[in-house]
Amino acid sequence: MRPAGFHFLQNNEYDSSCNVHNGHPVLTPLSPRQWASSPWCRPRLPASSAQLVMLADGGAALADQLSARYFPAFWCGTVHFQGLCDRMDEPESRFYHSQGLRLHYADWGNDKAPPLLLIHGGRDHCRSFDALARALRSQFHVLVPDLRGHGDSDWTRGGSYAITEYVYDLTRLARVIGAPHVTLIGHSMGGMVSLVYSGAFPDQVTALVVLDGVTVLPGATRAAPHERMSRWVSQLDTLEERTPQRYKSIQDAAAQMSYHNRRLSGELALHLATHGVRHNQDGSYSWKFDPYQHVMAPHRLWPDDLVALWARIRCPTLLINGGESFLAGSKAELAPHFQHATIETIAGAGHWLQHDKPEEVLSLIRTFLASAAGLSATGDGEGVGG
Repeated sequence: MRPAGFHFLQNNEYDSSCNVHNGHPVLTPLSPRQWASSPWCRPRLPASSAQLVMLADGGAALADQLSARYFPAFWCGTVHFQGLCDRMDEPESRFYHSQGLRLHYADWGNDKAPPLLLIHGGRDHCRSFDALARALRSQFHVLVPDLRGHGDSDWTRGGSYAITEYVYDLTRLARVIGAPHVTLIGHSMGGMVSLVYSGAFPDQVTALVVLDGVTVLPGATRAAPHERMSRWVSQLDTLEERTPQRYKSIQDAAAQMSYHNRRLSGELALHLATHGVRHNQDGSYSWKFDPYQHVMAPHRLWPDDLVALWARIRCPTLLINGGESFLAGSKAELAPHFQHATIETIAGAGHWLQHDKPEEVLSLIRTFLASAAGLSATGDGEGVGG
């Protein structure tokens, strides 16, 4: 027996507030963000079980007619509120240009709040930070770029990727959004990008969080120039002959991610793969990132350069490391190289600690940002899964 009340069509990009047919709402197209703020959405959902907004029993036939025109399917009943909101509440995709490249970023709204940039690591993408973005967007204007050569951003011509180029792209993004000051959270390579940005432009960064992102140790030796050139040419030649991996399905790509990080849940692996692959003309799927982004350029910032930049960082800094990370930097003594650094280690977390231990990471970040920005540590932000 159908539950009493209303029936609601599954597609989350439609709202039922515009028209009425025979006493029942007629669904009309809206953007996901408009839908999320619609009076037919949250205000009519009980706080406990999220009973859906629905068409009345007598409108089932009308729903069938509407679904044939607008929707792939419809359903009725009660669903978990978190899952409904996750589908409804997506970021806006925006683009900007840097050095002739069209670069993508996800905008999570709240543009009157202080800007917060989340910077992903190598071979990753902006949607890797969805849970953290949702949790922090009530206090910040959260923006998550796809670094050049990643996600939905352009690849470079010639396969040249260096930390300095990523940093330049961030300076362009800061100008585009009109942000004289930003808060940065970076993971892995994105952590190194954030560190260099903060040291190069210390007056422009309010607070800095680095998630397992010290990938070069102070005091590391520099290879001779001819060795660097030889390794660079060898890496480029290898990639020239390499055929990128292709998968029969997104599920196969997700399985590959799970193989490399056993801590990933099946749901999270599928989410990361869904946003991390492109659909090829032959029906297969391949990763969006440019394989050349992993090449070690012979011209780069060296350990002494990095340490000098770290010493220039004036904002409060939080380094969070995974207790089971493969990075040596996660176990190095780094505090003496910073003016205002706090170092935390999360037990049981690997390199992708924001996926492995999301609640612990969020708790540390919230407490730190509250202290750095004078915000309440127990503010109105959502949980990691919100």
